[in-house]
Amino acid sequence: MGTERRKSQRYAINFAVEISSSGRGLECAGADLSLGGLRLVVSDPPVLAVGDRVEVSFRLPALEQIVRVGAIVRWVDREDDRNCGLQFTAGLRAREVWAINQIFDSVAS
Repeated sequence: MGTERRKSQRYAINFAVEISSSGRGLECAGADLSLGGLRLVVSDPPVLAVGDRVEVSFRLPALEQIVRVGAIVRWVDREDDRNCGLQFTAGLRAREVWAINQIFDSVAS
């Protein structure tokens, strides 16, 4: 995939994610997470293409509310098109950043 361009470190975490695009929803598995985006594993490829804009919804253990954030597909794995990377297009709220950092702290220790 070339030069690393991420600004935020990603952590390998498995979690349920729902994406919606063009009026349809799809349940996926999140494979890693950062403050800037996440990697998805979709069950029925090819579902997403580079440049697609989606809304991402997922739960974080430290929050009662579901996190909903806009994202854009930045890459789709050429060898396994079930894997794709999403970059958040809207900023996360302070409580969401705090909840994600709680996960990172538990993974790192």
